[in-house]
Amino acid sequence: MESATRLVIDVNGVRHTADPSDGDVVIGRDQAAQIYLDDTRISRSHLRLSAAGNRWHVTDLASRNGVYLDGQRISTVVIDRPVTLMLGDPQGVPVHLQPATTDLAVPPQEVEPEEATTHLDPSLAAVDPAILRTGQYVAARRQELGISQRDVGAKKVLSPAALVTFEKGRSWPRDDTLAKLEDLLQCPRGTLAQIRYSTPVSSPSIPVLQAAAVPMDAAAALSIRALESSLRLLTAASAALPAPSDPDFPARAAAALGELRELQLVATELSRAGAGQALVRILGQLRRLYSDIMMSAAQSPGATLGQRLYATRRSLELSVDDVSAITAVPTTAVVAAEHEQPLEGAHLDALTQFVANTAP
Repeated sequence: MESATRLVIDVNGVRHTADPSDGDVVIGRDQAAQIYLDDTRISRSHLRLSAAGNRWHVTDLASRNGVYLDGQRISTVVIDRPVTLMLGDPQGVPVHLQPATTDLAVPPQEVEPEEATTHLDPSLAAVDPAILRTGQYVAARRQELGISQRDVGAKKVLSPAALVTFEKGRSWPRDDTLAKLEDLLQCPRGTLAQIRYSTPVSSPSIPVLQAAAVPMDAAAALSIRALESSLRLLTAASAALPAPSDPDFPARAAAALGELRELQLVATELSRAGAGQALVRILGQLRRLYSDIMMSAAQSPGATLGQRLYATRRSLELSVDDVSAITAVPTTAVVAAEHEQPLEGAHLDALTQFVANTAP
């Protein structure tokens, strides 16, 4: 039987291309989703795109707010023509799907010609630390210059959605888009590539790169500045969190914790690259802030297993290895639980029982 063609997926103006050989594609709010959507209407695993036979199939993964086609909530649909699905609401997040055999995935006016194109490489299914490091610099530089995400879109550099994807470490813009972004941020051409790769970069499409290349130590300094700026913002956001009993607390705390995990990942990567001494203070502040929010979150009525596990472990002064030994759950699963990642049934049961039996 003839196999399915590639599928072109346009989400919030960001275009992706999925090949049947890539396997299933999950769209959701989970950090591990192949296509990540930072929207409270979206479930952690909202829908799955899978190739079966010569067609792509959409399956709603029991999402809370649903998948809609032509205003009707659907559970499955076969993609045999261009379709637009709405996630989270009949007027929610649009997802344009089209088999790559036809000319256009979406009407041309809906995608800016400057927009980045991202392929669903398995290496980008989760956060890429080097891209995230660069994205954090971009976010900090924007804030220094008073440039909003909407401003970047208005200048036809990147749409706000594509910029968020980049700043979250999940996609890398094209060379011409990077050049426009660097001009907007008033930094030398090649700065962003230099931060990502930490080596001098040259590109035939941007002939000024060699002359404007950023030294390795300067790239690290820029990344540390970005970390410091992001840490200041998150410290302020943490101070503004409502009481754990407030209905708004869980979502706001979860957002801050997700950002802090990403910042710790960036800081760890920088320390491995030789910037360790400069990061001692930043890492300490990141971990203290993360711990404070996790301990508060564990007191909220809607505390997750990960938050309760973290609080239990810290109150008993147990390490991840200790919990692993006590519960016979791998350390990777203990960390995954605290990071709100899906768990195997046996691991979930063991950690739930551990918290129930040992929580103070």
